[in-house]
Amino acid sequence: MKVSWKWRSDYRHSQNPFFQEQYKQVLSQVNFYMGQHKARHGFVLTDTELVGVKRLDTNGRLAVSLAIPWTAGGHGQLTVLMGIWYLGMLAAEGTNWTL
Repeated sequence: MKVSWKWRSDYRHSQNPFFQEQYKQVLSQVNFYMGQHKARHGFVLTDTELVGVKRLDTNGRLAVSLAIPWTAGGHGQLTVLMGIWYLGMLAAEGTNWTL
């Protein structure tokens, strides 16, 4: 969880090196926690958006989803709550889930 004035998904394409560094720093933290808990899926949640993260390998490669804004809703639009539910279903799928 981060506040949007510290991290936003659009920092990825910022011309400002400081914002690019902040973007990568948060993903580095998420990657560390995912590795620590042997998780394949994670997320970054702010007061404005949800971004899903999938750990592709143990070398630090991540797949990062498009942001889902808290304002999303309506027919055919993925909401933040549905996105979190979906990540939970991905985490529990198949034989990859252990307690």
